[in-house]
Amino acid sequence: MSNAALFDRFRRPRRPLGDQRRTLRYALGDIHLDGLDEDATRRIEARWGPFLVTDDDEFRASSTVVRVTVVEGPGWLPVASPGEIYRLERVEHRGSALVVSYHYAVRFPDAEEEGDIEVAVVRTEREPIEQMLDNIARLVVARHTMDRGGLAIHGAGIVRDDQAFVFAGPSRAGKSTVTTLSRPSRSLGDDFAVILPSGDGATWWTCALPFDNHPIVETPVAPGLLPLRGVWRLFQAGAGESTRVETPNPIVATTSLMACAAFPAAISDRGESLLGAAGRYIAEGRFEHLTFTPDPEFWTLIER
Repeated sequence: MSNAALFDRFRRPRRPLGDQRRTLRYALGDIHLDGLDEDATRRIEARWGPFLVTDDDEFRASSTVVRVTVVEGPGWLPVASPGEIYRLERVEHRGSALVVSYHYAVRFPDAEEEGDIEVAVVRTEREPIEQMLDNIARLVVARHTMDRGGLAIHGAGIVRDDQAFVFAGPSRAGKSTVTTLSRPSRSLGDDFAVILPSGDGATWWTCALPFDNHPIVETPVAPGLLPLRGVWRLFQAGAGESTRVETPNPIVATTSLMACAAFPAAISDRGESLLGAAGRYIAEGRFEHLTFTPDPEFWTLIER
């Protein structure tokens, strides 16, 4: 389907999934999901648990409204090809942009516009509605973070002694394994993390998020921001290798961190902001590579 056809389809009249609202509340703001039906509501309640606010209509300054509608017909992108895990693309037409995946499309207000985020989903058994809403919320969180001068990454967050540690890496890098090995330390979410600077840029922070590989997320460790001790890019040790920590040079470090960035194709319009945030974080000297074996002793190297 051409870009023009995608936009033409998105502009056609759409109906809400239903008449319900649920609000995802996290440290950077509220995400109000409007237009949910009972099935979608039940599914995200099970998925996000304590991060949802069900009966609070308060609009904080950091509130974002996501209006969920449904369209009939085929998906927005072709069905995944063999070996493809996930696709999310930004498409442009006559100065406007959509972010599209297999079964949903998202339109963010243009820079000069005020308005809500619009979502059009195709109900299908191939992709559960809660999975679509989960990925849409991640995209909104990523943009929230960039607005604050930070970046969202594929990472697992752990809290120990009131400090946060983030372990980054693509799928199968070992994020969930590290989270399990770190118990009883609390998880901030084992699949998606944000890092962002303080107002003066002297301190970096992270927070708890509901984007987890477990079917039911834990109660948030803390409702606000947590000081970030550091970020470690994960590599699983091969045969004969031992656990080690290495500090890459700044160019390698920036490239390594950027390789863990979430949704780079979907936020290509914010590429300079993303690269700038990564560079500023690397300049703080709190990024290392962790090659680890399935043994919690890696913490002795991390906390030295």
